[in-house]
Amino acid sequence: MSLPTSPFIELANTDQGIYLKTAQARQLDQLIEAARAALDEKLGEQTALQQEHDALAQGSDDLRRKIALQEEFVSKLEAQVPLIRNEKEFVASKKQLEEGRRHKGQLEEQQLELDIQREDIQQKLSDLNSVIAEHRTEFEDQTSQLQQQRDEVEQELNGLRAQQQQFKSQIPDRLQRFYDKFLQRGMSRPICAAHKSESSRKEAKHEWGCTGCNMVLPSQLINEMISLPENPKHCPHCQRLLFIPADALESEEEPQAADA
Repeated sequence: MSLPTSPFIELANTDQGIYLKTAQARQLDQLIEAARAALDEKLGEQTALQQEHDALAQGSDDLRRKIALQEEFVSKLEAQVPLIRNEKEFVASKKQLEEGRRHKGQLEEQQLELDIQREDIQQKLSDLNSVIAEHRTEFEDQTSQLQQQRDEVEQELNGLRAQQQQFKSQIPDRLQRFYDKFLQRGMSRPICAAHKSESSRKEAKHEWGCTGCNMVLPSQLINEMISLPENPKHCPHCQRLLFIPADALESEEEPQAADA
C-alpha cells in the first residue's frame, strides 16, 4: 500500500503534539486543582453550615406557626372559661387552659433555643465568609499564571486538532478508517515512529522499537520499512502504523552507501 509520506508523517507528528499537549494540560489542571483544595475545603464548610442554618430556620418557622395556633387556642379558652357555670366543666376547661399555656411556653422556649443556635451559625458563617474571601484571593493569585498557561495550551491543542483533520484527509480512505477505529477504542497515536535504541555495549546491535508501545520490533520488519519507506507497516504488538523518521532512515542508508 503506497501513499505520500509527508501527510502520513505530519499526521503522526501532529498526533504526538496533541498527546504531549494533552499531558501538559492534564498536569496544569492537577496543579490548579491542588491549589484550589484549601478553598474547596472552606466552601464545603460553608455549605454544611448554610444547610444547618436553613434547617434551623425551617424548624423555627414551623414552631412559630405552632405557637400562633396554640396562642389562638389559649385565647379562645381564656375567653370561654370565665363564662362556664358548670363546676365540673369549669375545672376541666381551666386545666386545659393551663396545659395550653404550658405547651405554648414550651414551644416558645424551643423556638428561642433554635434562634440562638441560628444566630451562632450566622456569626460562624460571617467569619467563614471572610476566610473564604482570603482563600479565594490567594487561589486566584496562585493560579492566574497557571490558568493563562492552560488557556495557551488549549489554543495550541485546537490548532493541532485542526491540523490533525487536515492531514488525515490527505491519507488514503482505508488508513483513515483504521485511524478512526483506533481512536474509538480509546488508544492514542495510531501512527508512530520506529525508534532505534542506543546500545551501551560496543559492537552490540541496535534494537528498533515502537514509540507507541515501546516493544522491540523484528529486524525483518525494519528491513522491509527501510527498503520501502513509503509503505506503512503495523506494529506486531500494538497494531499501530509505523514509519521510520527521515534522519533515522538516512543514518541507516549511510553505512550501506559506504559499503558499496
